[in-house]
This record gives sequence, C-alpha cells and structure tokens, in this order.
Amino acid sequence: MNEFERNTQHELRAEESRLDANIEECLAQARLNAVAHSHRHHAPRFLWPTLSSVALASVLAIVFVWPNGQGENTDEMADIHQNLDFYSWMAENQNGSDT
Repeated sequence: MNEFERNTQHELRAEESRLDANIEECLAQARLNAVAHSHRHHAPRFLWPTLSSVALASVLAIVFVWPNGQGENTDEMADIHQNLDFYSWMAENQNGSDT
C-alpha cells in the first residue's frame, strides 16, 4: 500500500468513527449483504481452465483443419474466376451451334 492509500484509509477510518449509529448499522448490514452475495456468483475453479481449453481447441481446429478441407474449393473457385471469359465464350458458342 502506498502513502496515498494509507492516508486515505486513515482519513476514512477517522470519518467512520464520527458516523451516526443508524448509519453505521446500515453500512454494516450493506457490507454483510455484499460479502454474502459475492460468493454466490463465482464460477467453479475448474470451469475457467476447461473453458479456456475448449476455446483453444476450437481456434486450433479452425486454423489447422478448416483451411485444409476448403483449400481445394478455394483453388477451384480461383480457377473458375480466372477462366470466366473462356467459359462465357464456350457457352455462347455451344448455344449458337445447337440452333
């Protein structure tokens, strides 16, 4: 704790001793309620490492597995786009020769 925190804590403790009894009772009850509720909402300790592992496995699966399965389709789509003029010309000539 640094000097500023110690001074602030000291001043707050001094002010606390001057509080009305009703206010002290309300603050004490609020403090107890806050402490009681703070323990209810925490996730179990094993949950965070488990969720982290699942997230990491998902990211690794997407990075390493998905591109391998989609790589051929991506290459085929690039070839189709490169040869689009040829395919258009071929379609026009086939339609013209059939009639």
